[in-house]
Amino acid sequence: MCFFIPEDQEVQIADKDITCFKSVWANTYPFKYVYSLYQNFEYHFNEIYRKADFPVIKNEHNITNDKIKIIYKGFHSHMKLNKTIKRQSSIYNTIIVKCVIPKGSKYFFNDQYNEYVSGLIIIKKWKRFMRMFYW
Repeated sequence: MCFFIPEDQEVQIADKDITCFKSVWANTYPFKYVYSLYQNFEYHFNEIYRKADFPVIKNEHNITNDKIKIIYKGFHSHMKLNKTIKRQSSIYNTIIVKCVIPKGSKYFFNDQYNEYVSGLIIIKKWKRFMRMFYW
């Protein structure tokens, strides 16, 4: 999944832990681990995950020919719980987890969607069921 930001936006460094939220896929209860929705990456709770080559950036033009940056690798998350709910409410077996982008992490923020993409993330605990469907 890609992350879009304006061309002039620079990478930021977290000066404190940043609380955020993420939609993930779960196939069992109780949740011992969860998976990212698009990459099927397995997350365990309270472990730090790192993208060693973050950020991988390409300069492009969008449909209206504005110059933008596209971030190709990183951990996506949302600033607000309600934004996470709105974006992922139609996917079955989805839960929302509380996360932390640790102090000192590199990250970008898209204020149009209140989304982060970061090089480090910790999945803290599950916060809310979305739509559960069991076969």
